[in-house]
Amino acid sequence: MRTGSACKLVLILLLSPWIAFAEAPPQPSPSYKDAAAQCETTIAERSKKIGDSYSSDVYRLKSQFQKEGDLEKSVAADKEWSRFLNQKTLTTADVVDQPDELRQVQLRYVELLNQVPQTVAQERIEVLDDIKKQFTRDGKLDEGMAVQQEIDKIKRHYLAEAPAGGSSGGVKGKPVDIVTQCEQSIRDRIATSQAQYVKELEALAKSYQAKGELESVFAVKNEHDRYMNAGRIEDANIVQAPEELRRLQQQYKALPERIGQETALGYVKALEEQKKNLTVEGKLDEALAVKKDIEKIQQRYNVASAGAESQYAMVLRALVGKWKTSFTPSGTQGFYVFTEDGMANEYDAHGKPAWNTGRWTIENNEVVIRSKAHPNAWVKIYLPIRPAISSGYQDAGETFRMIKIQ
Repeated sequence: MRTGSACKLVLILLLSPWIAFAEAPPQPSPSYKDAAAQCETTIAERSKKIGDSYSSDVYRLKSQFQKEGDLEKSVAADKEWSRFLNQKTLTTADVVDQPDELRQVQLRYVELLNQVPQTVAQERIEVLDDIKKQFTRDGKLDEGMAVQQEIDKIKRHYLAEAPAGGSSGGVKGKPVDIVTQCEQSIRDRIATSQAQYVKELEALAKSYQAKGELESVFAVKNEHDRYMNAGRIEDANIVQAPEELRRLQQQYKALPERIGQETALGYVKALEEQKKNLTVEGKLDEALAVKKDIEKIQQRYNVASAGAESQYAMVLRALVGKWKTSFTPSGTQGFYVFTEDGMANEYDAHGKPAWNTGRWTIENNEVVIRSKAHPNAWVKIYLPIRPAISSGYQDAGETFRMIKIQ
């Protein structure tokens, strides 16, 4: 009977929690003494499965890059695939900056691997807690205390106890790298915006259908199907009509960058406050570690200090809107309409589209507009942008001034 009970307990410990709890309550057995070792084995097994999935995903990504004819991305994916096959490890130190597709896969799997020890430990503690309760009901207090020691051993090894005096009395996981937390938060917010974009597309299609506008319905349906497959909006995807769809595309195309900026700035603000408090408390080593995290986020997302916006955010806030332009010496007048998605739409004095419509970027302390119709043509605006009067020059040798009118 002892052998049968021992086998049953081992099976219960190795099965997933919902199966274990569906069985009869675990019978007390000496095998609880091996709980910490079994925990380590389960962690290794689950980590290996996740690693196998990671290797397969990176290989698929490499194949995708090869089909697209992208040499640099193919080489980067192949290098990471070979590295992982040899080292069998994946940490934040292994995460690349580019290509972004590979980086996102790495971040997702780093998070999964980081969660394994805590998840397994919590599952094992739940099983051991049931065993401890059974021993207590049976009056076997020594055995119950022995099980508690195993629980404590697992907590010390895999979990950080909640601070003494805490009301929850629970446990919490080891802190995750703050830069990874920031990136995960950005990914979550972007995923939410993506889901919202799909909902708005569906609502727009119903609106057009109710109006009997067949062409518009199909335009929205095509965008819906394209987006569900691609998951992003690029310049080439922006439609000319219907206008409501075009505006919706422009709005959501600009969102990911804005989300990244806003989220990163929020993290920088919180970390700078933490750094200040640690400095006041004399914990200089901890304060320096927080300072390094701040710098990582600032460099990655081009975010300045907590009290300042990034250069892009400042230019975006100042530039978006309609501007009246006046060129010298030609005397030509017209308008520029700058939008949040990075477009600069030029119109003549009569409101008709002009030739220099294009995208704007920030280069060498200037806003540069490159014409879509004439790739070699450009207009440059001096920074900082001032609504009262801003000025610049263009490739034709003329200078200009512009005043914001709305």
